[in-house]
Amino acid sequence: SSSSGAGPIDPDTDNMCKLEGYVNTVCNATQDKGTLCPYDNGWHTGCTCKPEYNKACNGNDEQGKGSACNGKYKECCKKCTGYNYTASNIPAGHVKTGSCESCNGTKYKTKCDTNSSNTGTYVDCGSASGSGTSCKDDSGTYYTKCTCPTMYEWSASAKKCVCSTGYKYTCSGSNISGGDGNSCDGKYQKCKCKTGFTWSASSGMCVCNGTDWCTLNQDCESLGYKQQTCPELAIKCPFDTNYVYCVNCPAKYKYICTGAGYAGGSGTACGGKYSQCTCASGYTWANGVCCSSSYKYTCKGTGYAGGIGIVCGGKYTQCNCESPYTWNDGICSCPAKYKYTCTGTGYSGGSGADCNGKYAKCTCKSGYTWSGSSCTKESSGGGVGSFSCCDDTGWGCVCIEDGTNIAKCSNVWVGYINQGCDPVFTGCSGRGNANFRCK
Repeated sequence: SSSSGAGPIDPDTDNMCKLEGYVNTVCNATQDKGTLCPYDNGWHTGCTCKPEYNKACNGNDEQGKGSACNGKYKECCKKCTGYNYTASNIPAGHVKTGSCESCNGTKYKTKCDTNSSNTGTYVDCGSASGSGTSCKDDSGTYYTKCTCPTMYEWSASAKKCVCSTGYKYTCSGSNISGGDGNSCDGKYQKCKCKTGFTWSASSGMCVCNGTDWCTLNQDCESLGYKQQTCPELAIKCPFDTNYVYCVNCPAKYKYICTGAGYAGGSGTACGGKYSQCTCASGYTWANGVCCSSSYKYTCKGTGYAGGIGIVCGGKYTQCNCESPYTWNDGICSCPAKYKYTCTGTGYSGGSGADCNGKYAKCTCKSGYTWSGSSCTKESSGGGVGSFSCCDDTGWGCVCIEDGTNIAKCSNVWVGYINQGCDPVFTGCSGRGNANFRCK
């Protein structure tokens, strides 16, 4: 600018700064001035963000706090999505469930107060309907009380449906035989009484109705029913079946009927034992044991010397035999050679040991000889013999019937056949008989 009169002329600093490219823009609180014009500090190269404005604040659930400079902030903070309440505006009946430090202070999540310790304001009625004041949150709707089903009523102190006050008897104990009518959580409004007793609504008990039954001593322990469990047979006290009198089972109840070969007990049990067992297929009940069918020999009697191996029910799978008996086809029997009784004409008894009354050979009386199968009469001085066949060691005589045994002899003097008795040989007589002699 210029002025009239004498003196120095002031330079035009604004124009000088402007000509050199400086600007006089006013910077906001987030900015600093650039390089200052040397002629006038009001002019500068331009506004720039202050160095502390360096945060983009574009993370998850994040935003900038305060003013931005070129999209950047001095400080970031949380959006706190879902945290809708401050401490001062939490709804009545709600409780805090979490907090979040937001750009505008602490915020909270809440839910309806359904504290499980029954101190809460609201309850979850489930499928039942509710009444009174309601409360809604992300989990559903809650009520200050619920509508209860038949036999139940609402308990404000317990904050749930409970059995109506009339349902208060468990109906167990002496003189009681169970509940009468519908039950609620195992309890009844009245009980059924045993014979001789009637229900008293005033006392809530089964009381004696004056019959002789009621006057009996009903103290089970004093009556001898002192146990509550028995190892075998138990007789229950008629007045309180929790007490029993223990009785030993009869001796015949001694089989548990379990294990290989057993199918279970037969008949009734006593103390878990039976008087007899039912055997599985392939087994047989014998002398108190289920034995395999292979155990079938008692190994007793003539010729037996006991069993071989393990015994089951008094029976064996095989037997030992006394000499000279042998084991054959499941019995101790005599060998085939023992077939002669050694009795009759010409016999004096058996030779050697017998087997069941029979011998392998016999001993003959004088005048008789053992032929290998019988005692036969010997010949004497050319007299009548009893040879079954001719031999060539001497003279002999055979009485034959109708000529049927001739073929058994060799070198027979046929001329003597059917001629009666030879003068030398006498004694063969009878119809159809003949004497002959051998060469």
